[in-house]
Amino acid sequence: MNRCISYTRRRAQLLLRCVAVCLVMVWAIASPTSSIAWAATKIVGDLSLDAPEHIDLACIDMIALPVNTDPDSIQTGVPCGMLEMCGQDPCLCGSVDSYGACACNGLQTTKPDIKAVSDDQSLVHIVQVFGKPYLVVTGTGSTTIHVDASLIHYNSASCDIQVQTAAFSPFDMAKILVALGVLAVAVFLAITLIRLVMHVFKKVTTSIVRHSRARGDTNKERLDRK
Repeated sequence: MNRCISYTRRRAQLLLRCVAVCLVMVWAIASPTSSIAWAATKIVGDLSLDAPEHIDLACIDMIALPVNTDPDSIQTGVPCGMLEMCGQDPCLCGSVDSYGACACNGLQTTKPDIKAVSDDQSLVHIVQVFGKPYLVVTGTGSTTIHVDASLIHYNSASCDIQVQTAAFSPFDMAKILVALGVLAVAVFLAITLIRLVMHVFKKVTTSIVRHSRARGDTNKERLDRK
């Protein structure tokens, strides 16, 4: 009985060792993913961020964040997704970009990711318009905008911009009136367009109904004659 138990334990230990060896082999085969990460994060330089130290804005204003990066865009490869080959150094897929990463599916334009945060959201609010940050002034005073820019294969960059907003002026009132006027014109045109479409639709529908009734009356008369 004891011999049987001992034999079973040895078989179990041997099985566990086999499983451990298999896991090690699987990890070794999958280890190229570390090269993938290396290739995807290969650093070739520092990202340059050009921004003013101070800007003055009106009390009611909205402008694009005045920052520029160098480079403003790069061409990066579109990988084929074969984890056992993509990102090797050198890449084994047969096509690489300028940074040694897989480009089997061609190249794509990659732009820096620019993010901005305002110390006082009640004074200057940050909004994203088509992927670009804009400053929307909602009050009077001063605040600091923290800007961070990142681009793959480059070291990130950051800076601070001091923003001073002016007091409310008659010019701001004029901008409000113009905005309201543009909004009123837009609403009027939208209502007019809707009415025109409804009128045309009603006219076409009425014409179709009349034509159908006339055809039905004609067919009825033909049947009556027969």
